[in-house]
Amino acid sequence: GVYRQVLARAHAPKTINDLEGDIRSLAVSLIDKVADKGQCELVEDISEPLPVMIFMKMMGMPLDRLRDFRTWVTDMMSHPERRLEAAANIDKAMVALIEQRQKDPQEDLISLILGGEIEGRPPSKDEMRSFCMPLVIAGLDTVVNAMTLGLRHLALHPDLQTKLRSNPTLIPEAVEEMLRRYSVANPGRIV
Repeated sequence: GVYRQVLARAHAPKTINDLEGDIRSLAVSLIDKVADKGQCELVEDISEPLPVMIFMKMMGMPLDRLRDFRTWVTDMMSHPERRLEAAANIDKAMVALIEQRQKDPQEDLISLILGGEIEGRPPSKDEMRSFCMPLVIAGLDTVVNAMTLGLRHLALHPDLQTKLRSNPTLIPEAVEEMLRRYSVANPGRIV
């Protein structure tokens, strides 16, 4: 409904397509760092920094806090004993960013959401916090996991690698299929 409309503008095809150059440039840079070695630590070298840096840039989050945010999100998702503290740290950092963007809007997702309307009014601070937490978890955990699992699938299936190299037009379909197969967002439902 109303909340999705605010986010729909940020995820419109044109907005996402405009990021392609930055995404490609970062991907090439990360791959160039490990290419000569002939191997890498996949999560640390590729599937963590690529989506996380792009997401943080989109949100307007400070890139020098990447390690802090990744640790907090990992703690939230994998360490129940640290979950509440991690959530509080994320919330505190995002509230500071929201307040900063209220005073000085930028070309980022936080500013875009702040500039949106919910039932004819700007979003409240609590609504902004409610927007940010799932976005941060999705951007800093879910995409890392999906990318890692998709790349792992490719690594374990050399025949698929060969097929995609010989017919690159199949790559978009393969990406879609891996995103479906390795979707890691499974919200609970009550019937």
